[in-house]
Amino acid sequence: QYQLPCRRGLGATLNSMCALQHIGSVAARRGDHVRGARLQGASNALYRDFGLTREFTEQSLYDRTIEELRTALGDGELERHLVDGVALTVEDAVTEALSLRMT
Repeated sequence: QYQLPCRRGLGATLNSMCALQHIGSVAARRGDHVRGARLQGASNALYRDFGLTREFTEQSLYDRTIEELRTALGDGELERHLVDGVALTVEDAVTEALSLRMT
């Protein structure tokens, strides 16, 4: 099983911010669109809280993932799940990310 670099209890860190985005992208590509959107939202909240913007490669991945999610879910549903993800605690977002089977 995949080991997330931000295990439970680590809290809001830069690793959590990036790992949640990447696992959300994996979820989206595997067809788990709701989880993918929620994890993107959780990552967005951490970027906001740290006062950071995504660097070029992170932004490119994010943009591709969001377009994939928009196609799958539609604008309204995507926005709703992104907002739900923003509202997650870091602990809940990490738990949700860790529940994705990576095999």
